[in-house]
Amino acid sequence: MSIRKRLVRTVAVVCALSPALLALAPAGASARERPHFGRPQTPTTFGYTSLTLNQSTASTLTTLGLTVTPIAPASGGWNGAVDFPITNPFFSALGTGQIDHSGGIAISNGQTTVDLENFDINIVSQTLSADVSVVNGSTTSSDGRVTIVNLSFAGSSLRFGFGGIVLGPVTATLNSTATGLLGNTFGSTTVSALPSLPLGTATVNYRLF
Repeated sequence: MSIRKRLVRTVAVVCALSPALLALAPAGASARERPHFGRPQTPTTFGYTSLTLNQSTASTLTTLGLTVTPIAPASGGWNGAVDFPITNPFFSALGTGQIDHSGGIAISNGQTTVDLENFDINIVSQTLSADVSVVNGSTTSSDGRVTIVNLSFAGSSLRFGFGGIVLGPVTATLNSTATGLLGNTFGSTTVSALPSLPLGTATVNYRLF
């Protein structure tokens, strides 16, 4: 069964059970006590996708003198997970097959920085694209939108909590386009020669209501 069909089936169950779930919630329970998606929401966000960097890849980047930091409004640190706000509603994602995000990550050697921003997860092609730009001093060059990550939903599951759906873990791997970009930018033949590089695991936390 495709990921989109699994999402449709799960949301149908959630909608059917919502009245019962609301009735079971203690009358005096606060939002803090109920299962929820934990991050402050604004009118333009619909949950978040949490990414934990592969430790082997983190070590490789560190060895090459590279640092990875979140670009706001993404938040967190690479010792744990980084959260990227989701910017399109769940039912829009079902229709388009795409989950849109704001924020991103910056990979830098202290002089040159590769910014990867506004991640779009395509659940049909199982890929992730980003707006890519390279900052060198006062000069910024844009590579436009580039598909940089291959995704695998093979080990993922769908589950739901109070008002939302969780999909994960999703395995994320930098593709040859991404490793080539990093290698060419930072002068590392070690990275550019790799056909792929494990990025980490992601969990999509979608707010439904």
